[in-house]
Order: sequence, then structure tokens, then C-alpha cells
Amino acid sequence: MATSAYQKQYKARGKKARAAVAKADRDTRKRLSRVAAAQQRMNDALARLARLNQVYGTAYPEQTDLSAGFDDYSVGARQLVGAYAVVEALPAVAVVADNAGGLALAGEAIFGEAPTAAPPAPLRLTGATLRGINPADGGNTVLEGQVTATGGTGAVAVHITIDNFVDGGTHPTGEAFSSALGTRFVAGGVRQYRAEVVGQPSLFVTGSFTVE
Repeated sequence: MATSAYQKQYKARGKKARAAVAKADRDTRKRLSRVAAAQQRMNDALARLARLNQVYGTAYPEQTDLSAGFDDYSVGARQLVGAYAVVEALPAVAVVADNAGGLALAGEAIFGEAPTAAPPAPLRLTGATLRGINPADGGNTVLEGQVTATGGTGAVAVHITIDNFVDGGTHPTGEAFSSALGTRFVAGGVRQYRAEVVGQPSLFVTGSFTVE
């Protein structure tokens, strides 16, 4: 049976319509995948901004309406982009308080940095446990004890003076030491000491100890 003009027209139109739908479907899927990728990048950027606010105590706005930039487009476009909140017109970078002892914080992947260990806490001397021992043979008083510290890195040397004039020597923090002084103190006497970090005299502790 011969195909009518009506049937031929349907077949030709149908072939073109199906091809147009397939092409539009591929194009839509491609563009939506780009929108999804762009939205993921936006989410990552917003997470970075939120982390910035959290770490530094700032208050940058984290969302605005993207659809405000599409006023000249169709209602459908405005509805589509209205589902995505983004940041617009950010203020300039704020001047924040100099916290963390002025040291940079550890690197974080969210800021596009290689993660690093947290920086060491600032060095602080926290005290000393000292005593003076008078040898039975009548020699000079021997200073014994140790100075403790927190923060910093590596070994730290401290210089000890007693009663502002007797040199107690230089000793590492955290390690016990024993050294003879240049004089003999009266047993039972209380002596004042100052222990300061070598090269950093602003880091020091003071206290007292008893001569035995």
C-alpha cells in the first residue's frame, strides 16, 4: 500500500521533532551540569567565607539574591537563578584584632592552602623549683632544681640570678641541674631568684627558695 502524503509529512516532521528534542535534551543536560558545578563552587566559596568569619570573628554577609541580576530575563530564568544564593558587593577586608600572639594560623584546605600543624604556643616560663644546699665540708652553697616552661620549640636556656647579684648560671628548662654558687648562704635563709630566657630578658619568672 502506498504511503500517503499525510503519512510522509508525519514521518518527516516527527524525525525532525525527535532530533530537536534530543539535541535540546543534550544541551540542557550539559548546561545544567555546568550550573551544578558552578553551584558547588559557590557552596565551597561560601563555606570558605563562613570559616573566615568563624576564625577571625568577622561578619561578612554570606548570602544575597542572585536573581537580582536577572531582571531583564524571563520569569523562568529569575526563578531558576533565585534558587541560588550568592555573595555580592562584599565589603573590603576588615582589620582584625592581632590575636594568637601575632602568629599566623595553621594552613587549612578550605582556604586553598596546604594543611599544616598548628603553630607552637608562645614561649612562657611558668616557674622554678629550686633549693640551696650547703655542703657539709663548708664549701659554697649548691643550687639545685629546674625551671619549667610552656610553648615555644626546642630547648630553651635560662639565666638565673639570686638576690640580684649572685650568678646561678645558665640552665636548660625542664632539666634538673646542680651547680655551685660563688658564695655560701646561711642555712634556713630565704633567697629571691630571677630566671630569664637567654636573649629574651622580657620572658622571666621570679620567686624564692630556701637554703638547707
